[in-house]
Amino acid sequence: MAVAAMKSTEQKLPRSVLQTVPTMPGVYCMYDENKSLLYVGKAKNLKKRVSAYFSSQRLNARMNMMMMRACHLECTVTQTEAEALLLESNLIKHNKPGYNILLRDDKSYPHISIGCHHAWPRVALHRGTQRSGDRYFGPYPNAQAARYTTHLLYKLFRLRQCPDSMFNNRSRPCMQYQIKRCSAPCVDYISAEDYAHDVALAIEFLSGDSRHLIERLIAAMDEATQALEYEKAARYRDQIKTLREISEQHYVSSSKRGEVDIVACKARQAVACVQVFSVRRGLHIGNRAYYPRLPDHEVSEEEILAAFITQYYLRHPIPVEIILSHRLDNEALIAAALTNQAKHAVRLTHAVRKTRRQWLQSAIRNAEHALNGQLLSKASQAEKMQSLTRLLGLQQPPPRLECFDVSHTMGEETVASCVVFTAHGPCKEAYRLFNIRNEVGGDDYAALTQALQRHYTRIKGHEEKHAKQRQRTTTASEIQHEATELRPTVLLIDGGKGQLNAAQQALSAAGMDNIMLVSIAKGEGRKAGRETLYRFAHSGKQAKASKRSLINNGREIEPIPVAAEERAGFYFILQIRDEAHRFAIRGHRSRRTRQQRRSPLEDIPGLGAKRRHQLLRYFGGAQGIYRANIDELSKVPGISRKLAGNIYDALHEQ
Repeated sequence: MAVAAMKSTEQKLPRSVLQTVPTMPGVYCMYDENKSLLYVGKAKNLKKRVSAYFSSQRLNARMNMMMMRACHLECTVTQTEAEALLLESNLIKHNKPGYNILLRDDKSYPHISIGCHHAWPRVALHRGTQRSGDRYFGPYPNAQAARYTTHLLYKLFRLRQCPDSMFNNRSRPCMQYQIKRCSAPCVDYISAEDYAHDVALAIEFLSGDSRHLIERLIAAMDEATQALEYEKAARYRDQIKTLREISEQHYVSSSKRGEVDIVACKARQAVACVQVFSVRRGLHIGNRAYYPRLPDHEVSEEEILAAFITQYYLRHPIPVEIILSHRLDNEALIAAALTNQAKHAVRLTHAVRKTRRQWLQSAIRNAEHALNGQLLSKASQAEKMQSLTRLLGLQQPPPRLECFDVSHTMGEETVASCVVFTAHGPCKEAYRLFNIRNEVGGDDYAALTQALQRHYTRIKGHEEKHAKQRQRTTTASEIQHEATELRPTVLLIDGGKGQLNAAQQALSAAGMDNIMLVSIAKGEGRKAGRETLYRFAHSGKQAKASKRSLINNGREIEPIPVAAEERAGFYFILQIRDEAHRFAIRGHRSRRTRQQRRSPLEDIPGLGAKRRHQLLRYFGGAQGIYRANIDELSKVPGISRKLAGNIYDALHEQ
């Protein structure tokens, strides 16, 4: 135990990096202090996988050594685990990180081979060097998935699985024929034409065109259901699900050769992130996030992207095609300049389809994730707290901040959230959700008042009870210190002057008047970064003498001016507000789902009962729909690409 603890403390990578890691499939890269790549790994859930590296008891000696050197982590989000597998393979081949070579078991990823060189092709699991003339499909995440696929092929198409030595010496069918897993070509129980047709169907299925086969399984499942053969129908359902999983389209590797860069830009709260994906010979060989310094005045994402491209390609190789996330005003001029510099034609595009559209969407998604992480780590927590202290005119940093927000849908299933931040960041164990009692409709003021009164009345009662119990053994100063650990110094309210007044009345009713109240009103056009902060102005000599004390003595509401040196504190307040908003929305959706027991598909416009039924039959269940990407969804009869995009966005918006 002592050794494990020592190793954990020697890790250079801070545990706070987990706040920036998404819960989606993808690839993670570990770098040392010199930005040299140490290790590349893939995961179905990036956050869950990366979290395991902070438990030295679960790591072997070599992984512990790697974590002692790792100083930086980068994540690339993919649509599916299969895409993550291919991207990991490409990155390892291109960069050759040392710890992947040391820690891998020297086994290549398994493929499924069809021996087309033989008159009666055999289906088998294959690793290692690929033989010329045979067909190979994969790679598969593990041998279990590949074996399951081969067994499914034997069951569906009855192709032979025995080696040539056994095949050439058979005089009667083997057991595989008896259990209907082989058509016995060794004893001519099937014609060469029929067997070749089955091989063609198997190749079509392994190539990803499995729609016809899935439709046959759907019909068989319906037939079994009508015949009350539920176990048989369940087997068909599982086969449909497996077929969808193993026939996922891989957009990380493309059969089209070429050199393409995908450049996506996202900007928010005076911070910009530009994500550059590099595709060479049809393979995604890596990506990197850049954070350009922005001027003091507001600039658009198009302007940031144009300035970045002209500077970036002065020092980097220029590909034949550059796919952009935004359309640029001077796109033709930039293309001409790059063409002149590269000595070959350079094309800038933004409206792309099919595989290139998948690349662009992946770059945009990764830019958004990287931007969120940058916003969290841009300034240290201490710097943000100091800036917030100056912004609010406090004498010292507030030890505890709370923020309330209200979420509902047309007044139904109203939920209020309370998030807590301390000097160390979010205190998630102190987060609270309040299901608003009685029907208040869409009255946000009433909902906010109810949540505040319930929360702070409970805190007030706890403080009084605690003080009585320890009155004989604890001094007054110690009691007051313990009380301040529960009550916040600053209370933030998502809303304008109305919400601020409602909060003041609720605190007065609960007997909690010595809390600074600040509301965050949305700015013009509801654009991020243009919010206005409001508080109660202090009046009279007492307020002036106390230098903006925490007690809200005045009733007049005034805006809080934000100076340039206080912008970090301002954005910290917006970060807390966004966290309260996120937590409220999550709680509201959870409550609505529990109360109404509705499928998320029912909330998608244009997706009626018939189309939902088609989706469930086609994918074999809700999990299959969730794992599908937009192209796979659009293959379902009656589902247009636009509707498929709406379905994918609705199921993956969190």
